[in-house]
Amino acid sequence: MEHWSIAKPAVYAEGGVVVSQHYLAAEAGAAVLEQGGNAIDAAIAAGFALGAVEPWMSGIGGCGFMTIYLADTGKSYAVEFGVRASNSLNPKDYPLSSGFDSDLFAWPGVLDNRNVLGPYSVAVPGYVAGVALAAERFATLSWCDLLAPAVRLAEQGLTVDWYSSLKIASSAQDISAFESTRSVYLPDGQVPMGHWAGAPPVIELTGLAQSLKQIADEGPQTFYSGDLANRLLSDAANVGIGLTAEDLTHYQAQCYELAGVAYRDARVYTPTGLCGGPSMCDALDELARGLPLPGSQPDGDFYCAVASGLNHAYEYRLSQLGDSPDGKTPGCTTHLNVTDRHGNVVALTQTLLSVFGSRLLLPDTGILMNNGIMWFDPSPGRPNSLAPGKRPLSNMCPAIVRLPSGDTFAVGASGGRRIVSSCMQLISFMTDFAMSAEEAMHQPRIDVGGSDLVLADEINRAPAKVQSALLEAMQEKRVTVAGTNHQLQEPFFVLATENPIEMEGTYPLPEAQLDRFMMKLSMGYPGRPIERAILVKRKQRGKDDHTLHAITTPEKLREMQLSLEKVRIDDSIIEYIVEIIYRTREDPRVKVGSSPRGAQSLFKLSRALAVLSGRDYVIPDDIKRLSIYTLRHRIILKPEPRIKGVKTEEIVSEILEQVEVPTTQGQLED
Repeated sequence: MEHWSIAKPAVYAEGGVVVSQHYLAAEAGAAVLEQGGNAIDAAIAAGFALGAVEPWMSGIGGCGFMTIYLADTGKSYAVEFGVRASNSLNPKDYPLSSGFDSDLFAWPGVLDNRNVLGPYSVAVPGYVAGVALAAERFATLSWCDLLAPAVRLAEQGLTVDWYSSLKIASSAQDISAFESTRSVYLPDGQVPMGHWAGAPPVIELTGLAQSLKQIADEGPQTFYSGDLANRLLSDAANVGIGLTAEDLTHYQAQCYELAGVAYRDARVYTPTGLCGGPSMCDALDELARGLPLPGSQPDGDFYCAVASGLNHAYEYRLSQLGDSPDGKTPGCTTHLNVTDRHGNVVALTQTLLSVFGSRLLLPDTGILMNNGIMWFDPSPGRPNSLAPGKRPLSNMCPAIVRLPSGDTFAVGASGGRRIVSSCMQLISFMTDFAMSAEEAMHQPRIDVGGSDLVLADEINRAPAKVQSALLEAMQEKRVTVAGTNHQLQEPFFVLATENPIEMEGTYPLPEAQLDRFMMKLSMGYPGRPIERAILVKRKQRGKDDHTLHAITTPEKLREMQLSLEKVRIDDSIIEYIVEIIYRTREDPRVKVGSSPRGAQSLFKLSRALAVLSGRDYVIPDDIKRLSIYTLRHRIILKPEPRIKGVKTEEIVSEILEQVEVPTTQGQLED
């Protein structure tokens, strides 16, 4: 047996550090520091470079947020450069359809998914304006020097490694719909992949290289009001994007000083506009209230307090700000941190929103355009509804934290809704438990999104305190933090998977925990036809992830649950259930038979099965079909039969053969 431990070690340096998702971007930033540039210079250079080495993640067709700390003055600043809806946008162009959108957000679906894919999804990009404003206020090197690494990398083209192939393949179905994008990223209609014995292929980024060089030579204004702007608008019109000259000339980034928010004895600095910063700070404040004195390490009480804080923050965010991402599909946001030899710190988050943004590449300028319209709620009359010239709500929250010791650190993340929860917990780990950056990154985190469903994967690997907290949620439909009860919303479900107990790192679940699960299904290997069908569907889909659509609402599901009370169940059926339950307790091979919850579960499940079978009454066959799934995990065998290999399923099957099946003639006559 092999044991793998995957971890990223921390990097230490005296002259400064650049942390980026791609090593070439980090090297570009580090080279700027070596030239004498400060942290802002390095962040700008690395950010532009990312648009050339990972163009599906970010670039000049996108947007972002930046947080800056200046060591000499002790002041912090935010630079906001999110997208804007075009002034010519017409909300009527986004008629609602069935289901929900297919990407990062749970908004109602829009006709042809046009708020996510294609020309209607594009918003006014702010990236160039934002970094230009940061350069004007805080940079020390020339604008041309800051773009030089990105220009060079774009001119060299995109070397296709395994990760590039993976990202292109994951979006191949979408980008193949647009000729300008397909011609660059899917040459010959195929995902570019290198041969094992040859040099990796290179994707030409000629248009992007020319655009970056023009911005470097002519200055950032050319993107919004100069020659490049004219080329961009012509380019956009050719592919159906409705941007106007007014959209570009009127765009303005924002820079403002941050007062910071207190978290315990530390100070947190993050943008205060339409981003994830306010929600993250709200969650931290609730965490401090719910857990005034954290322990020596994160435990069950800590994670309960985190969940409570996040729930509070999301409740306000969802009701007042309108943001409702489900976070199931990965986006293309990327983050980088920089610190220099002087102690200046920058946290920069940038994005095209989805992987490949709108999936539309401008054919002449080579710019991949964002799909910022996706950030708006297409339903009218809501806080974040679509409107001309409007700014949408974002999840990005680049943050800088000042500790009482004077030490400073930066955090940020990609991942849609999970950005807020990840950054919040990283700050807590390093502040409350004095973890290093490396320790904090590898500490388990939780995410709370206000869901009615909890999926506990590999539940028998969870520590005892986590099990205890989950037990309360399952039984009482509430969680308790610092003596305060928080009722969970209805309907509420817990699904869990567990590994075979003989696998390393697992241990048996407590009997009380098992008893709270209504059913236990044992999953084996799929048969040959099923496994073949899985692979065929994967081939047809063209990507690993699935597009999921909601088929009902919590309100409707609750209504369906209540309707089960109308299903008739004869007294003879009740006696049948009771007799089966008592036989499990009387069997000589059984140490502990089924609990009363087993009987209650059979009662409830039989009504549900009757409805699914098109009946308004329960029949004995319903009980027979459900008994093994309902009772197998509630029976504890004595040591000797367990050693001999007796299975609880066998005992339940024998009982079903022995117990007399009742007749329900009265119900059939109704």
